[in-house]
Amino acid sequence: MTDLTKVKGVGDALAKALQSAGIPDAEAMAAAGPEVLMTVPGIGGARAVMLAAAAADAAQAGSDAPTEAPQEPKAAEPQPPAPAQDTPEAKAEPPATAKPKAKPKAKAKSDPKPKAKAKAKAKAAPKAKAEKKAQRAAEQAAKKAALAAEKAAKKAARIAEKAAAEEARRAAKAAKAEEKAAKAAKKAAKAGKIAEKADKKAKARKAEHKRVAKA
Repeated sequence: MTDLTKVKGVGDALAKALQSAGIPDAEAMAAAGPEVLMTVPGIGGARAVMLAAAAADAAQAGSDAPTEAPQEPKAAEPQPPAPAQDTPEAKAEPPATAKPKAKPKAKAKSDPKPKAKAKAKAKAAPKAKAEKKAQRAAEQAAKKAALAAEKAAKKAARIAEKAAAEEARRAAKAAKAEEKAAKAAKKAAKAGKIAEKADKKAKARKAEHKRVAKA
């Protein structure tokens, strides 16, 4: 397991917060992905993507420690037979020939290529998983941003439409008021002319009465 502080961008405080969220090491952090990391206090969407990739790198670096291959046992060499002693018994009977010991069969060497491929695949799995999660999170964030922008545009259009309708209503009301004022002005002018004519007639009648009275 790789310590959380080995991940780029993770300090002691953030490591404690991650451990409290159930993420004990870099491998678990890489497997969790950006969506889970965003639930940890202090980690936003962009930082979650960066930390997930950094955790995958740290987990891969931690598993790169070299391991020693087991040494194969050496085959035992046959020992030469002991020389026969020059005794009467030995002369009487010929010494038995020592049979050479059979060499142990050498173990078949395993091909390291499949193991290396499996190890490389295991190392790449957390990083690939983190990248997929980061891609999904980015796509979801883009969709949410597009929906929010669409809603904001519709709301702005409704507000503009209402404002235009209100402005048109006010303009129509002002036009009606101007029309009424013009009609009132015409009526006032007509009434003024009528009053002027009545005044002239009244003056003419008064003058006529005076003239008749003098006569």
